[in-house]
Amino acid sequence: MREAALSQARALLGRAKNALARLKGSQSFEEAQEAWDQFLHTAHRVYPKLRAGAHETQSWAWFMRKLDDRKTDPLLEYLHQARNSDEHRLDSALLRNPASLLIQAHRGSVQVDQVQLTADGWHIGWRAVDQDAYITVSRHLAHLELMPVKNANRHTKVETIYPVPKSHRGKPIGGKSAYIVGTLAIIYLEDLLVEAESLLR
Repeated sequence: MREAALSQARALLGRAKNALARLKGSQSFEEAQEAWDQFLHTAHRVYPKLRAGAHETQSWAWFMRKLDDRKTDPLLEYLHQARNSDEHRLDSALLRNPASLLIQAHRGSVQVDQVQLTADGWHIGWRAVDQDAYITVSRHLAHLELMPVKNANRHTKVETIYPVPKSHRGKPIGGKSAYIVGTLAIIYLEDLLVEAESLLR
């Protein structure tokens, strides 16, 4: 592994981390989309840098194993395909889920007369139709979820759909959050660069 390649890969990883931080702090869907796109592209570029650093060195076999990981690990494959989809298609991999309020009745029926958002929070006017009936309320904040991505094979033109990953490194991923998936990718890339550093010649 060549030191110049590792240094450039580290710089790209730093940019990917910054993009992910911007995603987390985004105030609009447009900001989030821009940050996610930048994350995908900068995280992806770590691989060509490592390829160049491993070319014609003893670390080439190591790098080829890491490319295989990208084909077999659901999270790594998804991110690779999401980047390709972003580059070549018009579809977005992000789904905007607005804030919502879920009111559920238990032990009978209730009548909800009013739902009002005030400076102090939600006010719900309701009454029990059945004597023991009550309600529970859960609030869901606006959030971004990943969606499956599509890519066509450049030779056969056959389109493949890549699902949102449910696991990474053999462990389940909780949910479809772009931020969680991005964070797991950052951890993986950090480990990848530690391994690459051990191969410096």
